[in-house]
Amino acid sequence: MEGEGEPPPELTWYLLTRDWGSPTGAGWEKWPARWFLRVRVARNVYNAWKAYTGAKDRVKWLNENPGAGIVGVVKSYRYGELDG
Repeated sequence: MEGEGEPPPELTWYLLTRDWGSPTGAGWEKWPARWFLRVRVARNVYNAWKAYTGAKDRVKWLNENPGAGIVGVVKSYRYGELDG
């Protein structure tokens, strides 16, 4: 999200429900916090990599996405590249 500060709680709840399904019962509400954090990080890395590899102009995509540094980390793990 652009801008500063936290998103409204309603938006956060919507995104959590959209991505992870119902929180109750056997849902994510009962997950240990460490699992939830790791899964959210994995999802964010996956989404960034998927967007990067699907971009027609990857250099432009990297320049337009401020958090795109993760792409260099993924490339180094996948291909042994140190400079992204």
